[in-house]
Amino acid sequence: MMNIIMKLISLISVVLILATNGAAAFHTSPRLAPIPQVQQTSPYFRSLVTSSDKLRSNAAAIKTASSVGPLMLSSSGEDFNKIQGRKKRVILGYKAMTALYIAVFLYSASKSVAANTLLAITSYVAMPAGLSYIMISAAKHDRLGSDTYKRINLSLLEYAVLGLSVIKLSGGGNPILKVAYIITLINTIKGYAYGVLGLDKKSGSDTMLQDFTKGVKSTIKGICSDPKNMKSFGYWSATLMVASMKLFKLKDII
Repeated sequence: MMNIIMKLISLISVVLILATNGAAAFHTSPRLAPIPQVQQTSPYFRSLVTSSDKLRSNAAAIKTASSVGPLMLSSSGEDFNKIQGRKKRVILGYKAMTALYIAVFLYSASKSVAANTLLAITSYVAMPAGLSYIMISAAKHDRLGSDTYKRINLSLLEYAVLGLSVIKLSGGGNPILKVAYIITLINTIKGYAYGVLGLDKKSGSDTMLQDFTKGVKSTIKGICSDPKNMKSFGYWSATLMVASMKLFKLKDII
């Protein structure tokens, strides 16, 4: 209660001093005299002045932020929209790859083909369709930068290049499969680039060539190293077998 009374007394004294000085200046001069500085004897008065200064500084800061802020938000918003657009397009590409490889199977199954031919078609369509479906989830959850998914992109890229080469050499082929290879070629390059450089194309620590070189060295080192257990021996044997089959098939094509 005593603090409230003291604050009221301080306010009243300040008002009286201002009123007295203003009245004296009005009567003694035809022009209004400036109000003199009041001695800040009251702690409450000093707190009022400090609060007023803080309000003025905050108002100036808000004014400055209002003039600069929209530009900064606009710039970051544009970058965000670009990143989201790239992400949506690469996901759409993986979905298109999955749908096209399934369409190849359905198109071939609708023809009167032998069972062994249909089985062969299924074998070379099921792998890219399954991997493309896996890559949809990887792109949605921003995992394209993982070594596993970067290698899957490179595998699908190699598959598309070899497939287009075979179609070119044979002079024919399934038209839907040709479109699937072209979409795979384009989208896997984009997916691998986003995995290495980031969706903003700036956050990656390596270039695509550097990352590819590191991947090749790591693969060769893994092949040349001794298997540690039966599981690693199985992977090692499968890798050598697939690599040998690819080399023999490439020799037959050439």
